[in-house]
Amino acid sequence: MSNTFKKLSTKGKFQYIFDYYRWHIILGLVVFGILFSIIYNATHKHSPALSVACINTPTCDNLNHVDSTLTQGYASYENTGINPNDIELIRGFRIANTKDSVDYEYTYASNMKFLARITDKAVDVVIVDKKALHTLEKNGYLMKLPKTIVSDSLDGKQAGKNQTTIDGKQAGKIQTTIDGKQTGKSQGDSDAIRLNCNKELYAAVIKNTPHQKEALSYLKYLKKADL
Repeated sequence: MSNTFKKLSTKGKFQYIFDYYRWHIILGLVVFGILFSIIYNATHKHSPALSVACINTPTCDNLNHVDSTLTQGYASYENTGINPNDIELIRGFRIANTKDSVDYEYTYASNMKFLARITDKAVDVVIVDKKALHTLEKNGYLMKLPKTIVSDSLDGKQAGKNQTTIDGKQAGKIQTTIDGKQTGKSQGDSDAIRLNCNKELYAAVIKNTPHQKEALSYLKYLKKADL
């Protein structure tokens, strides 16, 4: 066979190899293609510029408007340079403080999914109701917001904008009040801002966010946005 192979022309040698090893060659190319695809996707994995998780948020008739405000609205806010498709909006998370919840199994699974995202640093901002806010604060998941973020929300005004109120004492002793309950946090030591909507919702930043600057900019936008 070796003598015959040596006598073949270059074209004949290629034809000979292909005839005898065609399936080996095809299989090798398929395996190489799969490995290349896996490596390429792993190294070029799309990472959102901002991940916003909605927890215990009620459904509403103007959901499209709300989603547009949370994504496209911010993208066009003061030339942020961010693409709306780069804002990941995650809905459906549920948090409950008791085990007698009607949908306990769903809530438990939601808690595990949310915890996994926090562990993976895959959540930057949360939009929550009062119960979820207290739970996240209790577990130490939220970042203390700078005074520049919370100052407008701690001015003692309500004026139909659902602003967080204060008790009017001296600055060093001022406590944030949420729905009549003192949190024990002083001015400039708040974990969340109240949103401008007809529901009692808050926005906060997750402590281990990898996009802290973008998340704080997003909260500044939410203070001015109407949901």
